[in-house]
Amino acid sequence: MAQNIYDTSDFFSEYSKLPRSMRGLDGAPEWPTLRMLVGDIRDKRVLDLATGFGWVARWAVQEGDARSVHAIDISENMLKRAREMTAAQDIVEGKITYQRGNLEDLTLSEGEYDLVYCSLAFHYLPTDKLRRLLTEIYKSLSSGGKLVFSVEHPVMTAPSDAQWKWDNGQVFWPLNQYWKEGLRITDWMTPGVRKYHRTIDTYLTLLIEAGLILTAFKEAWEGLDLETKLEETGEGHRPYFLLVSAKKP
Repeated sequence: MAQNIYDTSDFFSEYSKLPRSMRGLDGAPEWPTLRMLVGDIRDKRVLDLATGFGWVARWAVQEGDARSVHAIDISENMLKRAREMTAAQDIVEGKITYQRGNLEDLTLSEGEYDLVYCSLAFHYLPTDKLRRLLTEIYKSLSSGGKLVFSVEHPVMTAPSDAQWKWDNGQVFWPLNQYWKEGLRITDWMTPGVRKYHRTIDTYLTLLIEAGLILTAFKEAWEGLDLETKLEETGEGHRPYFLLVSAKKP
């Protein structure tokens, strides 16, 4: 059964306090780089998977001038907030449609979209479910259509004890079990959050198997501080996300 922690009141309350929840795309430091990967979407049909509060969906029609956006999320709490925020803005009715849906069993129509976008959600899917979803995404894209997504970097998801460590006054990020793919249970604002670790190799192989052509692959984003500070936790020690763009031939 798909995980839906966002419809638990305590978790949703804490999630709503995150910078990217309160400030939207301005609170997501990786967004300018993802925006570059998305490119020109004027008059494009967009599918926004795991839309959350609908920040990208609204950006797509208000600033990207997309023809339409269909936004899907598993969480009723997320969709309620997204619909409220959309209704409060000057957006033409019907330009954005919202749907509750489970990415694990989503079925899409042939050639329905020019862009499929998904932020920080694929690592919640088991590999067999992600393989199926990528096949559906490929089917749903128009010729030349694009998939842009971000996931937690595998060095984040691999460790059995994923937290900063200290040794002789210096901080480091542990890396073990990298080649052991599969379920990881972690505490993130609530105990028992399920994530699935995959190697970079597997992510790229899944894209290729689905028939997609890799067009961009980034482990950093514009403005990321890559200067190593031995006494501090931070970007200089290890990557946070993978940012990926691929297209349908």
